[in-house]
Amino acid sequence: FLVPDGGTLEPKRLLAALAGSARARGAALREGVRALSLERVAEGWRLQTSAGPINAGAVVLCLGARALEGLAPPALERVAGDLLALEPSPPLPHPFAGAVYGGALGGRFWLGGNHRTLDPGAPDPGAHDAEAALRLHSSGAAFVPALRGARVTARWTGVRARAPDHAPLVEELERGLWFFGALGGRGFLCAPYLAGRLAERLLGRLERA
Repeated sequence: FLVPDGGTLEPKRLLAALAGSARARGAALREGVRALSLERVAEGWRLQTSAGPINAGAVVLCLGARALEGLAPPALERVAGDLLALEPSPPLPHPFAGAVYGGALGGRFWLGGNHRTLDPGAPDPGAHDAEAALRLHSSGAAFVPALRGARVTARWTGVRARAPDHAPLVEELERGLWFFGALGGRGFLCAPYLAGRLAERLLGRLERA
């Protein structure tokens, strides 16, 4: 299906705007820091990082398909997924989403989807699969015939996490500890809405504390 009011955005510009807004409200941002472990302490939570410990009253875990020491996250299925950049980009008026999803950005057409179960014994379960990329290109062309003649100029393969019912998961694991994930390939459609609702709940709780 096409998204009637659909649009696209540039992630770098969006992240820059979010970071600027957070700094303006007094937030301290730490970039390029690796989270190592998490533990409950009397005042809330302590996150051990590669840059030292961080104490917080509330923590939101956005781990993707990763794990964090000392934490048992919800049971999720890990799947591989692909993203292709194709040129030339057809003049599609809106992004589309369905069995696969795509949209034009920066002169290229970005096509994603193609989730497939991982082989746990593979040396690199998130490694690129050329056959899978071909199937994704073919599936995209079924929705947008103009993609048949487009060439693949970039490709990315990664590991995603999804719940058994394929629904995104926003869940408070215990007081002050939230899990936000299982977005699979639907994150670009629902993540902004869900993140906004979660922020409202967290801000309301912090203001009352």
